[in-house]
Amino acid sequence: AKMLLLGCLLECLSPMLSVAAALSVNATSRDVFGAVPRDKQERASQAQGETFGELRSDLLAVAAAYEGWQKARADGGSKGERAFCEPLFLNIRALRDIESERKDLLRYLDAIGFLPAKASEPAESSRARVPCSTHSSNVTLLRGVICAAFYPNVAVATRTTAASGQSYEKLT
Repeated sequence: AKMLLLGCLLECLSPMLSVAAALSVNATSRDVFGAVPRDKQERASQAQGETFGELRSDLLAVAAAYEGWQKARADGGSKGERAFCEPLFLNIRALRDIESERKDLLRYLDAIGFLPAKASEPAESSRARVPCSTHSSNVTLLRGVICAAFYPNVAVATRTTAASGQSYEKLT
């Protein structure tokens, strides 16, 4: 929940929806990146590494895989979907589960009034633009949102007064 609210506030909602949806439906990176036959594991690992390796994050890789799958499907239908998923050994069923959960999460955010007025429309369309997603390609921001959501006390600032009476902030 915190990840989604931060995603809305920091305008990076679309990838955070994918991450939250994947976690919600237990579609881990192992599920999304599919069960690869032993004889194809090296090829799958290389293809996935070339495509998603720069992200250095399983959660962001799942979000990028979802985004690529969604675009391929919108551009080429089921043929485009297969052309995108097969060389990367992506599990289409897991991606569809993520899509369904994303729609539900977006509806929940809209129901609690956390989205702009016309935000309920994208939940109905599989390729419509998700609101509050201006900064969705800022990987540093995405990592920060994930970190803040999972580790709320990663840093604590405390105001302290020295013996001299002077106050200062201490970051731990």
